[in-house]
Amino acid sequence: MTDKVARFLVDTVPATPCLVLDVDRVAENYRRLQSALPLARIYYAVKANPGAPILERLTGLGSFFDAASWQEVQMCLEAGAEPSRVSYGNTIKKERDIVAAYAAGVRMFAFDSEGELRKLARSAPVPASIAGCSSRTKARSGRCRRNSAARPKWRRR
Repeated sequence: MTDKVARFLVDTVPATPCLVLDVDRVAENYRRLQSALPLARIYYAVKANPGAPILERLTGLGSFFDAASWQEVQMCLEAGAEPSRVSYGNTIKKERDIVAAYAAGVRMFAFDSEGELRKLARSAPVPASIAGCSSRTKARSGRCRRNSAARPKWRRR
């Protein structure tokens, strides 16, 4: 527990259970990870804690975000994140949410099945908007690869 959090708890005496987080510590941890992995794009999993102060601080530090729902995408954008820094990472999305995220400028979407890929192709029409497929899908149902037109193709084994 940081001194800052300890002081807050003494001064405020919040009802329990509660979560108290030092946003400065979040920033410090982000910087340490960034320093250790200078070539990596660091994606914060919004579902871990979608608090606006955290998202705003991480946005200011240049973080990328992994959002699992349209609501999480919105929270990132409201915190100032550029759409190009948001990945809609849930592999089961409603088409209306894909459309909304795409309209908001998000261009990175995860998928792990042919059905989800087809949904993305209908709802997020720019070929570059489809980020990739999981190894679980490759093992189960086929291979995903990029062709020269940047449109993923499925090939059955």
